[in-house]
Amino acid sequence: TAKDHCPSHASTVVPNSQITKCDCTCNQTWTGDSCDICPPVIDPATDCAQCLVGYIGFPNCVKCSIATNCNNNADSVTSSPDFLSCQCDCRNMWSGATCSQCNSQCDGADCDVHASGHTGYNICDLCMIADHCEDHASPATPVPDPNPTSCTCTCRNHWELP
Repeated sequence: TAKDHCPSHASTVVPNSQITKCDCTCNQTWTGDSCDICPPVIDPATDCAQCLVGYIGFPNCVKCSIATNCNNNADSVTSSPDFLSCQCDCRNMWSGATCSQCNSQCDGADCDVHASGHTGYNICDLCMIADHCEDHASPATPVPDPNPTSCTCTCRNHWELP
């Protein structure tokens, strides 16, 4: 019987031509004489019907890669919940499904510094009079520093910095 010769992973079981053993026709991607081997990149917990986490494209199951799927701009990558695409965890200020877009307020080869006129890494905020100088200055510029984290306000009229 199928249960005796091909434990629950065969669709059919027939005797071989010499009637010395049974030949199993395996379900899904199960393999082996008794349909007991699931390929290494496929999840046996899903009856060998889905890629392992971190792989996409059943039944071929290709490993998600930071280099291939995230343009080398991610800290990590895994498969999407439906196993149809890879999901990148973009680093620095990279964004987009494949971490290919640098925030327009940021710059640098690794999208890791603010663009001219911007301040505060991780937000790459544009220095604005209304936002950073209580609307009483002209102009608002980044603090002179290779990597400014705040803005400098030049007060106008008789206003003073708090």
